[in-house]
Amino acid sequence: MATKLRGSRLEAEVDRARADGNWKRLSDLLRAMKAKHSGMEDMVDLVEAELELETFLEKLDEVLPRSEHASALREAEMLLNETVERCSDGATLEAHLLLAKLHYACASYTQALKDIENSGMELANTPFRTLRALRLVAEVYAIKGFCMEALESIEKSYDKKKALFCYEKAAELAILYVGEIEKNIVAGPGKGSVATPMTNLSRSEKLGKSNVEGIEWYRRIITCLGDKSTGERLQQKMSRQFAELLLRAVPADGRGGATSQAVSMKSQNLSFYMGSQKGYFSPISRTEEVILLLLISEVLSTREVVLNRSADLSTSRNRSLKSAKSVYNLLTMVLSTLRQYHLLCSIYERAMKFVNQDEYLWQQFAFCLVCRGKHLRAARVLEQCIAVASKESNQATNDSDTGSSNSATYHMQAAILYMEHLGQNDAAITHAMAAVKLCSNGPLDYMKGRAQLLCAIAHGLRAQCEPCFNDRRRLLAKALTMFENCVHTDPHDYLAHYYCGLYHAIVCDLEAARERCARSLELNAEQPNAILLLALIFTAEGDLKGALELVVNALKDFPSHYGLMVLQLHIETKFGRVEESLDTCCHLLDFWRKREWYVDEERHQLTLGPADGQSLLRDNSSIKAGRELSSAAPLFVNPLGIGIGTPILTPSVGSSQVGLEMSVSVVDSGMAASEAGGQSVSSESYGAGGANSPTAAWARFRAQANMWMALAELFLAEGRLNDVAPCVEQATTLFPHAHQAFYLKGRLYMAKAEEATDEATALKFRSEANASLLSALALCPSHTPSLFYLAKLYTSEGNTVMAELMYK
Repeated sequence: MATKLRGSRLEAEVDRARADGNWKRLSDLLRAMKAKHSGMEDMVDLVEAELELETFLEKLDEVLPRSEHASALREAEMLLNETVERCSDGATLEAHLLLAKLHYACASYTQALKDIENSGMELANTPFRTLRALRLVAEVYAIKGFCMEALESIEKSYDKKKALFCYEKAAELAILYVGEIEKNIVAGPGKGSVATPMTNLSRSEKLGKSNVEGIEWYRRIITCLGDKSTGERLQQKMSRQFAELLLRAVPADGRGGATSQAVSMKSQNLSFYMGSQKGYFSPISRTEEVILLLLISEVLSTREVVLNRSADLSTSRNRSLKSAKSVYNLLTMVLSTLRQYHLLCSIYERAMKFVNQDEYLWQQFAFCLVCRGKHLRAARVLEQCIAVASKESNQATNDSDTGSSNSATYHMQAAILYMEHLGQNDAAITHAMAAVKLCSNGPLDYMKGRAQLLCAIAHGLRAQCEPCFNDRRRLLAKALTMFENCVHTDPHDYLAHYYCGLYHAIVCDLEAARERCARSLELNAEQPNAILLLALIFTAEGDLKGALELVVNALKDFPSHYGLMVLQLHIETKFGRVEESLDTCCHLLDFWRKREWYVDEERHQLTLGPADGQSLLRDNSSIKAGRELSSAAPLFVNPLGIGIGTPILTPSVGSSQVGLEMSVSVVDSGMAASEAGGQSVSSESYGAGGANSPTAAWARFRAQANMWMALAELFLAEGRLNDVAPCVEQATTLFPHAHQAFYLKGRLYMAKAEEATDEATALKFRSEANASLLSALALCPSHTPSLFYLAKLYTSEGNTVMAELMYK
């Protein structure tokens, strides 16, 4: 059909194909141009050379100047030289510009500058015959700047200001080109045709070292492309680049686009067309501008991934998917700083509809769900991630080591998730054993120790959940053997020594527990929970002085560790140090007062409405608070990864003493390490999955209640009965179903009965004490102190049969 075109129709089709960058169509039209009486015989060499040059550059993923390209472009160079010798001024201009582009691709920078000078482009005495010529001039201005930069390292005669002027000129012409092509193209098959020249223009801001002018040029180009269908790929890429530039170069409290001339001009134009009804959004802070740019880039990149589904577009689809991943990473960084996990989860959930075979995005989606508190769904997503990784490792045999490494990591993350948040120890064992199997051979031996440790922890937790004593003892022995194997597998793993010492303490082998714990601290002294365990072992051996000295020294390094402060309180109570105990209680109260501020702030963040969302983005103090929290609870360490911070899976050391039971309340209640003053992983952060989940709330209230009950015990020991009742009431308010609260009520009534002078009043107090102690035993039948004081109460009443039964 193309061979039948002649004259003006053929010329119009050729100009359209060149302007659109439709080189396949141009190759078909080239045959018609070579035919007799086509009317374009003088343009054949130029178009053929352009076709060879652009087709060659299109095959390259990125245009990097190399001298090796000269051999492939030799024929195109010959055709262009012939065109320069015999054609008219308009064709000669384009031939010189194409020669400059060709020589730049071949790293002949000096020759490219000579071609630009010979073209007379900067004299402005040759009109732009076509849109293609306008585009070439814009490209060549950028090429001139690149050549100046390249020659600057060799010859010091070139000035940076000249290169910057070339970039600015290229940007202005490119904006003009976009506007003209938008007018002429009604339905363009080449919407991304301006990607190459405009992407190169982003270098102008780098030359200006990210100053105000470079950032303003970014805004000018992006606002120009915002309402155009031409150059969507470029808009996507520049939006992502500009967002990253703002994050790196602009302070967080900057006003962003509020002071931008380009944004203000665009707002005025939109206001003129829309009137008083404002139907557009104009960012007035850096955070708003970054999120807007990233959301625009995300929409455009995902649209391109969806459209490139055919087999012949697989290369373009992979490139688009890579670009989309970079946008998702930036969105994750920005939104997690603001703790907007709900929005982040919705973005990843939308991405799963078209990239459901990408294990990296599945993993990121799982981490977002963990931060949001959706642990069950996060586990299901990790299962899907494991399935995708296994499928890809089976298909790709060349990179099987990387696939096995990813699969092992996913299995370990799933195991920790099942243990920490779901309590499904059998599923955790299954995943941990799968990780051990993957790490047994090959280059993954370095992960075998941690995989074995996970498996041992899961067996230990399952053993402690076993109701039968004999079965529990058998399973604990098996778990302890597995921990010893972990120590032999990696003798320098401080976590293996720590958990081995912990489970030795659980089975009452205190000497071995002390040795393992001391070895763990030798390998890594920055373990407050290991110090806490060692202090508890000292208290179990009766060395309260050594335990107190250890805790006091540890609190100098970890002054906000809740577990160490509670243990210090109980040891000081045992020594009768009233003033020191009250001072420790003040520190504990101050700890929870600060925690409540964080919780209230988080609750406000999680209940934002549409209007509040904009105020959050514009409120610099809120953003700073988010950054402070993120520094205290890092979000981008490996979520769910074992060994990243202080151990958090630390079951209680079994002890019948009330003081020891309360001091390990952080461990026994499953409280997050971050709430106990230890380091945090993302699953324990102050996000939605941390402080507002039912388990975390229960642990927080129980820990506060234990503090008030410890204070009540202190007042009981000192005989200050009037101060005991408020402490018990406060503990009951925080944790109504605590058996320790009823136990302390019983002790308070017993003390009042002993001081009562009236027999009727004493009988009433003893009755109240009996009811309170029975309530405590109803909630916790194995609470030994309640049994002991109930036996004393029965003895004072003369009921020796019941007293003997309680003692037994």
